[in-house]
Amino acid sequence: MAFLIVNGQTVPVAVDGASVDYELIGDRARAFDGTMRSTRRATKRNWKVKTAPMAVAAADQLTTSLLATPPITCSGDMLGGSVACDAEVTGVTFSPASGGLSRRAVEFTLHEV
Repeated sequence: MAFLIVNGQTVPVAVDGASVDYELIGDRARAFDGTMRSTRRATKRNWKVKTAPMAVAAADQLTTSLLATPPITCSGDMLGGSVACDAEVTGVTFSPASGGLSRRAVEFTLHEV
């Protein structure tokens, strides 16, 4: 299986270009006596991804897939299966390439629905 597929498009993830954070849904606090009080309902994952530099057309196609109406289908070894996601594009990095062609790396966050 591919490392990451978003809306049917295989994403070329950069080396060291992926990480995951966990989001607590609910509340957690200490009571006056020091004991933990928690009303956790769920824990959701947020994956931060940066692609390898790619052709402008491929970067534009990926950006269009990411900005599609959520939830979008995300799958691959990075996610451990298929997950419904809400994508957030956080940046695009431009870099020159030989022959006068430019390349782009897309940075985005996938929020687990």
